[in-house]
Amino acid sequence: MSGQLPTLPAELLSLVFEHADRGSLSRIARCSRYLYEVAAPFLYRHIELAGLTSKTQSVGRVTAVATLLLRRPDLASCVRHCRFIPGARYSWGNLDPEIDVSEETADQDLEARLGEVVSQSSHAASVKDAITAASHSTREHIDWLKKAEPDVKGAWHEDSLLALVLPRLSNLETLRLDHFACERTRQMLLRVAGGEKPFDAKPALTRLEYIVFHASRDVWMEYGRLFTPVFLIPSVRAIYHSASTTKPGSHEYNEQGIPDKVLADSSPGSSGCTHLELHACRLSAVDMRNMLAKPKGLETFIYTVAPPVEHAPIAVSYPALWRALLLQSETLENIWIDDFRREGWIELDEDDYDPIRTFKDFPRLKRLRIPDDNYFSASLDNLTGGDDDLGGGNFEDGLTALPAGLEVPWCLWKDF
Repeated sequence: MSGQLPTLPAELLSLVFEHADRGSLSRIARCSRYLYEVAAPFLYRHIELAGLTSKTQSVGRVTAVATLLLRRPDLASCVRHCRFIPGARYSWGNLDPEIDVSEETADQDLEARLGEVVSQSSHAASVKDAITAASHSTREHIDWLKKAEPDVKGAWHEDSLLALVLPRLSNLETLRLDHFACERTRQMLLRVAGGEKPFDAKPALTRLEYIVFHASRDVWMEYGRLFTPVFLIPSVRAIYHSASTTKPGSHEYNEQGIPDKVLADSSPGSSGCTHLELHACRLSAVDMRNMLAKPKGLETFIYTVAPPVEHAPIAVSYPALWRALLLQSETLENIWIDDFRREGWIELDEDDYDPIRTFKDFPRLKRLRIPDDNYFSASLDNLTGGDDDLGGGNFEDGLTALPAGLEVPWCLWKDF
């Protein structure tokens, strides 16, 4: 009897593998080269680089996956869902680049320096070729090669490789990123959205619909920067953002912060996003208005306002939020607004919690969830029909200020 394993046609195996879990697919792929080639497209539909317990483990796995997908475009095209959460956590205060190429360096010196870096690089040929294709200048080429080395700070290494891989995932549908040093990835997504080199000839991420930019526990009370390039990718329909804030100003008491340049410079109506969630975020009035101006027709808006933190004391305004929502009043069907004002909450003097008072200008609104004192002017526990000392509002007035088609009004008590 032959010692070879019996083989079934690839078409029949594919029907079986379609229903196999990832663990089974992983074991099957290690049985033989033939089974690997048949199982790999199913195995790589979902890539998850998460839960890695050390920097060494994280760097090794990111390097291996990036190298494979850059070398095998056929496998990269199989990826539908990607989740990346760095294994080692990095403080936002320690993410300054360690690689520096002086702006005064002459072009001929840069070329010579590039030759040295390429010859010394430990990267696989597929990684080197991808960096060459993606770089817009010799200086950027050198910087990218250096930061992508495994012995550089893990955050820069992961960011540099992820930026190379993401545009190669031609059929990617969902992407989840944790907060990490993502400047290179941010820049790459801007180039994808803008059709810049090398995406002027071949667009990328044309099937990406759902993006989650999530906070790690380490930055829960620090907050990261807004990840706004996702608003410029035309195919994106749903954006989930957590624990982010408007960029602080030059001193700690600048409550308006620095407006996000991507949101400020991009055209209104340039995003196909219909579902936007901002959890534990704190946005200035300017950033909120610019953000809500981007979708062509937003249907769902969820916003939980985070408390201020010392290094990012951004002021929030409910009236300004309402004015920003009016930009989407013709299409919004679901609005959920909440905050973390509980015992111990520290409010800024510049915070404006004046009630919104009316949603009559939202004709398609079906579901509304909002704190009672941010709509009715006072706690529902104290509302009666005719009191004049409730800030000018009462229960009956609040009900008549709702759209006729509203199906689910839900008010939250601020002390629940």
